[in-house]
Amino acid sequence: MHRARRCRRPQAVLPQPLGGWTTEDAKVEAAGIKMQRIADQKAMVNYDPATKDGEVTLVVANRFMVTVEGDGAEQQDLLAYAGAIDFKKLQGL
Repeated sequence: MHRARRCRRPQAVLPQPLGGWTTEDAKVEAAGIKMQRIADQKAMVNYDPATKDGEVTLVVANRFMVTVEGDGAEQQDLLAYAGAIDFKKLQGL
């Protein structure tokens, strides 16, 4: 199925709110996000070359979420910093 069609109705996969809770319209934001591997880890990279703002998000060992953010930074610097993380040591914690 085409990605745009899959994202059209995200509320269809969400449960009803719990008692006393309210909901707002669900939003899906995936524009500009690319998946890539950094040091053998899956990463989501969101970078805007016009503003040089971006972030790299990784989930390590299904326990830690690591986000590297940069404002006015080169994408290669964000990726290099994320790649310098000692993932094996983090997994062992």
